[in-house]
Amino acid sequence: RRRAAGVATAAALAVIGAVGIPQLVSDVDPGLADRQLLGRTAPETMSALGYTYAFARGTDSRDGASTLELEPSDEPRLVTWAATGPVRVVEPGDVEVSDRVEFDDWTYVPPGTEGTWTVRADATAIAVYELTDDRPAGVTRDGITYREQVGDEVLLGAEVGEVGQDEVSVTYTVPEGDTRWAPLCLGGTPRGTWLHVDLGERRGGLLSGPACDDSSFDPGGWGGSSGPHGRTGGTLTASVYLTDGPKGPRVDLDDVRLGLGVYAVEESRETVVGETVPEVLEHDGHLWRFDGSVSERPGTTSSAYRNTSEATELVWVTSSGPLRSGYRVDFGGGDGALRLQGGGGTWDTVIPGDHVRVNARDAVESGLRIGYAWYTRAD
Repeated sequence: RRRAAGVATAAALAVIGAVGIPQLVSDVDPGLADRQLLGRTAPETMSALGYTYAFARGTDSRDGASTLELEPSDEPRLVTWAATGPVRVVEPGDVEVSDRVEFDDWTYVPPGTEGTWTVRADATAIAVYELTDDRPAGVTRDGITYREQVGDEVLLGAEVGEVGQDEVSVTYTVPEGDTRWAPLCLGGTPRGTWLHVDLGERRGGLLSGPACDDSSFDPGGWGGSSGPHGRTGGTLTASVYLTDGPKGPRVDLDDVRLGLGVYAVEESRETVVGETVPEVLEHDGHLWRFDGSVSERPGTTSSAYRNTSEATELVWVTSSGPLRSGYRVDFGGGDGALRLQGGGGTWDTVIPGDHVRVNARDAVESGLRIGYAWYTRAD
């Protein structure tokens, strides 16, 4: 899946008293009854990548599938399940399988997502959890958090500006390996506005735009740019600001909020077809760890990787070759094929028995080489 990188509800218990009949006081959780599903008690809260989610509602069925309809929300949610055996989880545009069936597995629902989630087995239960105000360790302002740890990356510094603040800066110590800069821009901007990440001391910068419609949730958990930069151990200051056009004057907007997180990228020891791939990845609300790889011979025009394990894998497709070498990657699931260039890559989940397929028609001429790395759940 390629996803965009919830309002808590609580059940209320009304006690109606009659004249002459004393009301009973109990310390029983008033939401406990709602969490009794399929003879099990769904947990009050769940945690995913450091964020805490609280039980909102659920349903069960002893005769087969259980279904939830979700309306769009500004915040992420988790959908979890219980069952009498392994389940298939059908969600908008995708299918999951799981043998963890005691409300101990989940799928992530990104902000703005709506649709139907169905869990299929002989007897099932399904529940949705909504984001709470608790935040993981890191830098937080007005509920917006740059996490202290993202995968195997460590936060070097972060700042979330006030609404209307025209520049945000972060001073940090240059790490041994690569650095990742994760900017944030909220509130929308006029047509032609560009976001700049100035790396300071005439060291260049990064451009992004035109747009300013990021999600406020977990801005350091996705996107940005990374690479080697500066002298190890030295001090640098990176700044974020907006301009009218890529080279125009600065723009000061009263309703825009800027932010910047800077992360140290852990140097990976894993390479596939000469390209470095991460040892740890975050995807779909889960943590994944490198488990193996396979490489095709140079010039192979068509190949596939099949998940022969009993659990869902995250598969990273990467390549080595000239940029002019194009190839297509199809993970199935109705999303269609992605067109990539030599040196590029992509990843997605692959359920047991399913395939990811690659077609590279001009690989013979270009010497393009395709490799596959697979990851297993680490949470």
